[in-house]
Amino acid sequence: MILTRTFTSDLHVRDDDRVISGTLVPYSVPVSIREYGKSYVEDFAPGAFVADVDRASEVELTALHPRSGAELPIGITLSLTDTPAGLDGEWRISETDFGTEVLTLVRDKALRSLSAGFTEGRNKWHTRQRVTRLTATLDHAALVRRGAYPTARLRAAQTQPRLLLRLARMRSQ
Repeated sequence: MILTRTFTSDLHVRDDDRVISGTLVPYSVPVSIREYGKSYVEDFAPGAFVADVDRASEVELTALHPRSGAELPIGITLSLTDTPAGLDGEWRISETDFGTEVLTLVRDKALRSLSAGFTEGRNKWHTRQRVTRLTATLDHAALVRRGAYPTARLRAAQTQPRLLLRLARMRSQ
């Protein structure tokens, strides 16, 4: 099962090559999670995603989280860097109509959050309501509206009605 976590990050945009960068997953930042009828506090241990650094090119960039295999990515992961503070990354948004619309939203700061889709690895449960993710495997990175973690934020986005309509359609599928 793929779990998702959204973080607010200072996203940087390099306009000349359509590259965005930011923190995908901050480490040692506890956050309240409510999913599948459960509530608990979670954080990621430093190095939880270190095994994904060498397979960065396999991690797709999406607009929203994929709900089925039908959604196409909007870009690729260029690099992942594991730091003591978190998992940082660089992504190139593809030169498609939809990619350009998403990039405009990032530049105008309408989209400022990164979200990680991952599968669980090893966990350390401190109590029934408190867990540290020791390892996890990254499935995809997504650009989303709001983050659960205040430090995984994009650094740049003006709302375009066509994109909002397309995002709404993607959600309803």
